Amino acid sequence: MMGKVISVREDTYRRLKSLKERMRAKSLDETIDRLIDEYLKRKRERLKDLVRSSRLSEEEADKVEEIVKEVESREWW
Repeated sequence: MMGKVISVREDTYRRLKSLKERMRAKSLDETIDRLIDEYLKRKRERLKDLVRSSRLSEEEADKVEEIVKEVESREWW
């Protein structure tokens, strides 16, 4: 698969490289993938917490989760 080149500041590169080592990732690509996955996981968890703490019925809460899953599946999300 073809890769893409991205530019980051030197301090960002050092932090990313340090994180790669702490995560025992095989590559910077794997590190970035894990960070994105964790970000999306936490975003979903926050939304679920918000829905649980709201006064939505279970049916409404299920509908919200369904809509979120649909939106997340879009490429531009």
